[in-house]
Amino acid sequence: AKVTVRDSENHALELLKKIYIGGGSQPLAATHILIDGVEAENDNGTITVNRKNVVTFDASDAKNARGTKENLDYVWDFGDGKKSAKATVTYSYKDLSPDMPGYFTAKITVRQKDDPTKKTEQTFRIKVVSQKPTMKSMVVVPLGGEMKSPLKVQLKAADAQDPDGTIT
Repeated sequence: AKVTVRDSENHALELLKKIYIGGGSQPLAATHILIDGVEAENDNGTITVNRKNVVTFDASDAKNARGTKENLDYVWDFGDGKKSAKATVTYSYKDLSPDMPGYFTAKITVRQKDDPTKKTEQTFRIKVVSQKPTMKSMVVVPLGGEMKSPLKVQLKAADAQDPDGTIT
């Protein structure tokens, strides 16, 4: 659900909240995905992160078919070959998303311990992107003795850093 509030200067504030409706014959996988502690927006179906982000996968609000949190098993599959059996887990992706389909498919499976046939699954598309390298400045060093055109120079990046990789 989304609520938008506007003031007389047309400034807007939006609040998005997931609403879960249970009461069926299967468990309910009420989930939250947080990136560095902030709930991720999933409007277009894909959550974008980088390799330095800490992603919290949280299914602690899941309910069994009776509407309680008791006797549930959890399996998070992060889509990159790694899994966790905790209700809430923090995770950082080590690899960039594959070219095809362009994202990892993370999945939570919530199953009732007393009746494993009662389960529910929810999937998320996680796109892992690279951060751009940074540098503070560029240093130009003339090569040779004479300062006239054409002038050969050597260019150096000062304080170059790649926040999630290596400078080459």
